[in-house]
Amino acid sequence: MEGEKQEEKYDSFDDYRHNYVIFEDIKGEVGDDYPSFPKEIIRENIENETSIIFECLRLKKYLMNFSNKKECQKRNCCAYVNYMLNKGILNYYKSPTYIFNIYNSYMNHPSNDKIKDLCLSKIIYMDKEKHEKIDNLYSAYKTCHLFFSNERNTTCSLAKSCATAYNNIIYQHPNPDDDKFCKAVNDFKKILEKNEHISGGKCGAQIPYLFSYPDTLTLVHEDPEQNSIISEDHGRSILTEKAYKGSSIAEEQQETAAIRENHITSSISLGSALPVTLFSS
Repeated sequence: MEGEKQEEKYDSFDDYRHNYVIFEDIKGEVGDDYPSFPKEIIRENIENETSIIFECLRLKKYLMNFSNKKECQKRNCCAYVNYMLNKGILNYYKSPTYIFNIYNSYMNHPSNDKIKDLCLSKIIYMDKEKHEKIDNLYSAYKTCHLFFSNERNTTCSLAKSCATAYNNIIYQHPNPDDDKFCKAVNDFKKILEKNEHISGGKCGAQIPYLFSYPDTLTLVHEDPEQNSIISEDHGRSILTEKAYKGSSIAEEQQETAAIRENHITSSISLGSALPVTLFSS
């Protein structure tokens, strides 16, 4: 499955927020569904079997929120849940493709006719490098989603954390060879530029300058040598400007932790009684 090739599409910021909220809402609500898991899917004892079963159940419950394939495709729902499945197992299994065989067998089971046509061919194992690139983008989305959602505590500190998380995408990937990735990042920037705290002058010099990929990186690369020179210069300018602004990965991590703490509610869901999930929040 790792070798399968399919058209790559990244969540837009809006799609990510939509998919993230759905998944967060359902991930602790699968306890009652455990007895429904078909026993024939897993025929031998495997590591973390209970957790894998719960991930299958979350996969189904998440996809059940999309009424048809068109709606699912519009929101890029398959790519999001595939990212989450990969995030959950990437560092825990020596043979992740075997786990994905379980996920696909579950989706292809007769009891899941409503979901198997949505994503069956798109639940696949990603190599670590590919997943890390998506994770950098989606982690920035998450930080900014928490900032945008925190209406009661919209401060310049949180705005800075969002802007820093955005810049760290380009800091981590100064020389991308993926036009769609560049477009997703630049479209993300356009949204941030409309926010009064980030780009409206409300927070002044506290907010770091927002970088973007040059247009030459979002077009078909006709001259690889020239594009390499452009990318290298672009990467160096990012590092220089980043150091000048004092914006760092460590700062982003600290400030993101503060956002998450402010975002936690006192409600207790069924998820607290379930086994530890492979999905990280």
